Amino acid sequence: MPLRTHTGCTILPYDRRTGRVLIARRSASDRLYPGMWETIGGSVEEGETLEECIRREVREEIGCRVENLEPFRVYETLSGDDRYLSNVFTGTVRGRLRPNPHEVQEVRWILPDEVGSFEFAANCGQKLMDFFRERGGGTRQPT
Repeated sequence: MPLRTHTGCTILPYDRRTGRVLIARRSASDRLYPGMWETIGGSVEEGETLEECIRREVREEIGCRVENLEPFRVYETLSGDDRYLSNVFTGTVRGRLRPNPHEVQEVRWILPDEVGSFEFAANCGQKLMDFFRERGGGTRQPT
């Protein structure tokens, strides 16, 4: 039997000034990975490009628009007869963060040394570590 391929997109919104990346905590009522942390994104809908998908997902999940969108990496995961392709982008978000409570409990900007402090869904922690390793990370700002 051939593999069923599922395509999704996710974004690592990056603040170049502070070196932080935005992550989101899934709704506690989500069927998969309730209450866990993740990168923002979702499944590509029929007829939608990857870029359209990530722009839509960002708008739906945190109420912002995306700028400076760039492809980062594609991750492949196999599970039984299913093949999952996660197209990861980097970019910046513009506008006030307005998490949709049906999808997102909260959002946080994190630094590389904070990744291990969160319980991530699927391979989201790995995506963040790969990004920070490749692009470098920021330092904590004085408070």
